[in-house]
Amino acid sequence: MKKVKIDTFKQTVEQLVEALGGIDNINEAFHCATRFRVTLKDDNKVNKDKLNQVEKSKGFSKDGNQWQIIFGTGLVNKVYDKYASMFNIKQTNLEQSNKEKVKWNKNYSIKTNIFQISRSGVRGFASIFIPLIPLFIVGGLSLAFNSIIEQSVGKDAEGNSNLANSALAIQILSKLFTTIGGVVMGSLSVFIGYTAAKRWGGNPWFGVAIGLILVFPSFTTANTSVGDLNNNTIYYQFGTTAPTNPNGAVVPVLWNNGVKVWNFPIFSIPLISYKSQFIPTLIVIAIMVQIEKGMKKISHESIAIITVPLVTVISSVILAFVIIGPIGYLISLVIAEALRGIFVYTNFPGFGLGGAILGAIYAPIVITGLHQGFTPIEAQLLSQYGESWITPIACVSNIAQGFACLTATLFIKDNKLKGTAYSGGISANLGITEPAMFGVNLNVRHYFLAAIIGSAVGGYWVGMTQTTANSLGSASWLGLVQFDFTRTGTNIQNWYDTVANQTPWGQYMNGFNLPPIANIAIAMAFSGLVAFIAAFILSLSKQGRLNLQEVNKGIPNYKFIETMGLAFTKFQDMVKTTFGNLIYKEEGYKKKIEEKQTKYVYSPVDGQLLDLKTEVSDQVFSNELLGKSFVIRPNETQHSQLHSPIDGTITNIFDTGHAITISNKDNVSVLMHIGLETAQINKDASDLQNLKYFKFKKLILSKVKIKNEIVDVQLNELVNNGATSKDIYCSILNETIKENQIVELIAQPGAIKQGQPIYKITTVDSNL
Repeated sequence: MKKVKIDTFKQTVEQLVEALGGIDNINEAFHCATRFRVTLKDDNKVNKDKLNQVEKSKGFSKDGNQWQIIFGTGLVNKVYDKYASMFNIKQTNLEQSNKEKVKWNKNYSIKTNIFQISRSGVRGFASIFIPLIPLFIVGGLSLAFNSIIEQSVGKDAEGNSNLANSALAIQILSKLFTTIGGVVMGSLSVFIGYTAAKRWGGNPWFGVAIGLILVFPSFTTANTSVGDLNNNTIYYQFGTTAPTNPNGAVVPVLWNNGVKVWNFPIFSIPLISYKSQFIPTLIVIAIMVQIEKGMKKISHESIAIITVPLVTVISSVILAFVIIGPIGYLISLVIAEALRGIFVYTNFPGFGLGGAILGAIYAPIVITGLHQGFTPIEAQLLSQYGESWITPIACVSNIAQGFACLTATLFIKDNKLKGTAYSGGISANLGITEPAMFGVNLNVRHYFLAAIIGSAVGGYWVGMTQTTANSLGSASWLGLVQFDFTRTGTNIQNWYDTVANQTPWGQYMNGFNLPPIANIAIAMAFSGLVAFIAAFILSLSKQGRLNLQEVNKGIPNYKFIETMGLAFTKFQDMVKTTFGNLIYKEEGYKKKIEEKQTKYVYSPVDGQLLDLKTEVSDQVFSNELLGKSFVIRPNETQHSQLHSPIDGTITNIFDTGHAITISNKDNVSVLMHIGLETAQINKDASDLQNLKYFKFKKLILSKVKIKNEIVDVQLNELVNNGATSKDIYCSILNETIKENQIVELIAQPGAIKQGQPIYKITTVDSNL
């Protein structure tokens, strides 16, 4: 029989569209690198439960009026392609979607409007660079690979590289990496010219032409050779003589000292290299687009094909070299120095407060989407100084998110969410954090907090060791090659060494004076380890247990504890069977022993024990349908303090607070139901700590004894708000009573005290 191939992506899209309220409810759909993004006509039609169950998805989040379903890199493209083909929809990516302007909405507060508009501006700006990220990675890592080669061959006695004396294959490989990296990173103006012109509605090929002209060797003097990102002269060489201090490069440019210039009768213009400068290019392209639009309006259609490109390109280039370029370049210098100062002057040898703060806030910035603006910032830092602090901060944040997410697999019961935690944790360690962050850590909030703690610790190490990356790439374990293998070669690291030698504690910092690749590896390891420990501890906290109860739908996950307990029990049985039988045989009295074990179920409150047959009207409890039952009418109904009826663990608390289950070590469970018709009073509640008329003192997974108060209940208020009874109903659940257990009622109807035994449970084990 021929095997039928099931189109799983079709099923995914069908489930997705249904959960979003149908295809008619979808206003716009598009995607980014990891998320399927939609805006809807009516958000109230979304079925969140179904949206959480969509195949292949790793969760969803809502950002303003936009719904984001996380699928991950590669997968989201296939899901969107299937969606577009199924519904005959023109494909839209994030760059195209970002063209829609966010306007002031009178229904929002001033603060919200400012944030939404600012974020839209950042995203629109970042959308110019997002398509170029793969090129940044190729160029940056190529230069990093070349750096590894040069450092591995070493230097001779005079300090010159031994590359020329190395094997021919190594020389060719070095030249290849140098060429690829130098050309890609040196052609930023060309790439930006294309994406910026396209983003702003101009002819992208005009942008390419202007970008090529800006980096053309005969116009500028900084194109004599292709260099390495570790060699700052690629970015600072302004003539036949490169300044010894790259930070002072602006001086010869402004004062025409040794710099090639255009000499006009009245003034002269320095010819600055725009190979790796994006701000001057962006300004030029923005003006070019306006010139192009103006020329299209005034040019007759018969000559437009000549006048529009001719006037647009020539006038834009003249403005670029004469006015815009020098001003834009000066602006870029100021911005780069300010961004560098944020890191340099908040971190000192052995003191990384700035790194800790940056590490802590990086993930929250990712949630807002403002992190998209880091790409052009990092490109500017690398072009200006040959190093960046953004990548190492992103590295420790991503690793922390990944380890916190992996910790969740020990506590989450829901199989789909656990699967998301596994895959999300791994992908975060490889540089993609959305599945971990949006799929798990933000759903179970204490894992996100744990990740922030881990990231702050890793960021502190980055700051106190002044660790920087010298190329763009992946913010993950895969990106270690972006960091230098030696301690020399970058301005920030040299500054660190100088300060360390001048400070009283500098001598104690020599142990941390490691190559950047070593320090970033240590920082990421600390970040992951601290995130794991924090996530584990927070999962056992009161709020952590509450969060887990929500995602586990009220059912605790004992798998981790049970696994360890089962292994110990099996080991115990093996020892008992092996050595016990030997003892029995040696002493000659192997026999069966009958042992009786007795447990009790106690009254949770002072009051009156009711007669089930004559005083209890609810048939579930009067007929003991759930198991052996008892009902108590509390003496105190204003603030009734309910205690645990057995020694054990709270295994369930309903979201509405009206019912609690406690289980002992023999897995016998007692249900304590507070009043009747009380579930509807807090039916819309999402947090046990904010329930009306209930004040919980113990939460799910809490260890309790009969003396411990679990909840304070205002029984009178419950009755005033719809409850039909203020009695406390308890049942020893049938499914938890074993065949060899006998349950006996030992108390009589009438007055009873909290902690007084009501039932006796006797376990008879004749097979020791």
